[in-house]
Amino acid sequence: MPETTDWKMPELSTNLYVRDVEKSAEFYTNVMGFKLGQTQRDEEGKLVLAEIRRGSGAFAIVDVRTVPSDAAYLKEHRKGPLGRGVVLGVTATNLDATYASFKGKKGLRVLCKPEDTGMGMRVMDVRDLNGFTWSFIEQR
Repeated sequence: MPETTDWKMPELSTNLYVRDVEKSAEFYTNVMGFKLGQTQRDEEGKLVLAEIRRGSGAFAIVDVRTVPSDAAYLKEHRKGPLGRGVVLGVTATNLDATYASFKGKKGLRVLCKPEDTGMGMRVMDVRDLNGFTWSFIEQR
């Protein structure tokens, strides 16, 4: 399919729907080493959106309860486990150091320790407190 000029994708915008933005923001900054960017609170002062940054990359964590009630395709997020079927790929420069910094951290489960894929890279997978899988990839 030829590329059209009606839209462009200079960067991918990623929203992770979570049940507790405050707890999630603390986890991503204190456990995984991200930085907190812009935030948004509701009229009661509750954190409902937070931008999470590292280097030039960023994603947003959004309170799943703020999803509009007419967004039928997202209603399942309110009921079922979050993060199912989502894998976020991250480039690592020192996978062993990343693994060492994650070992034993509350809310972070190592699914596979750093291993050689045989294709010129090493990979380590972890699951965060919201059920999202993060795949850390180090090129060899």
